[in-house]
Amino acid sequence: MSCSSSCQTSISRLGQNSSHSILNSTEEDVLEDAEILDIPTTRLIMKILMFAVTPGIGVLGIIGNTLSIIVIKKHGFKKSSNILLFSLAIADIVFLVAFNSIPKIIYETSYVRGYDGFSEEESWVLIVFYSIFMSLDFSSSLVSLLMPMCITLERLIVIFLPLHAFRIVTPKRTWCVVIILVLYSLSLFVYPMAWFELHYVWDPKYNRTIGYREFSSLRDRDANIVKVIDEISVYSIVVVPPLFTVVGCVIIFIKIKIVSLKRTQMTSKEVSTNRTTKMLLAVCAVYTVTCAILTIPINIPVISYGPFSEVHPSNIAIVMYQVMNLAICINSSCNFIIYVGLNKTFRKTYNQIFCSKSSASDKSFSMQGKYTASNLSTSAVASQSSQMSSVDMDDDDEL
Repeated sequence: MSCSSSCQTSISRLGQNSSHSILNSTEEDVLEDAEILDIPTTRLIMKILMFAVTPGIGVLGIIGNTLSIIVIKKHGFKKSSNILLFSLAIADIVFLVAFNSIPKIIYETSYVRGYDGFSEEESWVLIVFYSIFMSLDFSSSLVSLLMPMCITLERLIVIFLPLHAFRIVTPKRTWCVVIILVLYSLSLFVYPMAWFELHYVWDPKYNRTIGYREFSSLRDRDANIVKVIDEISVYSIVVVPPLFTVVGCVIIFIKIKIVSLKRTQMTSKEVSTNRTTKMLLAVCAVYTVTCAILTIPINIPVISYGPFSEVHPSNIAIVMYQVMNLAICINSSCNFIIYVGLNKTFRKTYNQIFCSKSSASDKSFSMQGKYTASNLSTSAVASQSSQMSSVDMDDDDEL
């Protein structure tokens, strides 16, 4: 995403060039000579990233998040933490689909970085869908990056106010918070899509007509709004949520350590809460690393690229922007692995849903050769154990 320093750098670099004007060959040669990466290398890197790396991670992430949604839905939404994780999975899926949209891949991987070889009508359709997917990309990624802050707050309340937590953090209030986050994110990134339009122009360098994505006249009139949205997005992504999450996670971690030292005084319910909390801390830890990567342009403006501040970034900025978004793709794709690795109940439910046939077959094989009375006894014990496990999960050992 863009940052305040990159916004100012981009605006000063663009000057008054908000509409597309084709540079002559001499000017373009000078600019290319000043680039850290040349065009062929840049396009090769972008093709590797956008044709293979990010789509591959995206497919795995979509599958993992879909499985997470199925398991979480099986547990129900009586717990606020389940609602937050369910919403996070939905936001991650939307982001992974929108980020890897075909109109964007065609545009960014083209040698001319435009719609080359398409008619004007086809270019207009591609630009419209590019803008739609871009707004979903930014909005869902913001929801995905804000959600860990809500998860951290929910865990703080559960740990420090255990007797009042379920009155303070109710499912209804949690759904309201999720809806507010979605509306807030959409309000930031839907309107800015009107700042872009298609310029279908003759490019003398390539000796053909190409469709370029350029700023519209509305963007010039909204210069102050551009700066405001740029600042708000920075504080919403790489300032307030990461700081709150890091501080909250440190406090939670210390609390867990203190409670662990008093293990003899703990109830089984508190142990279960700790298991859930550790899993959520892992989710927040991955998120914190992602936010740290997103702050790189703040310290190195030369590789920064603000999508709302510039449409002709340097080659190195194009590549670094894709690399930083790759970090968000990984963040949006790895939660399923965390759930499976750190939550026993999630694994158990996953096996019940997707491995029931093989489990039933294994049980049938293991029961062979035993007496009927033993079978009945074992069956009764298993039934009681299953009921106790279900009660345990309903009490506190959900996701």
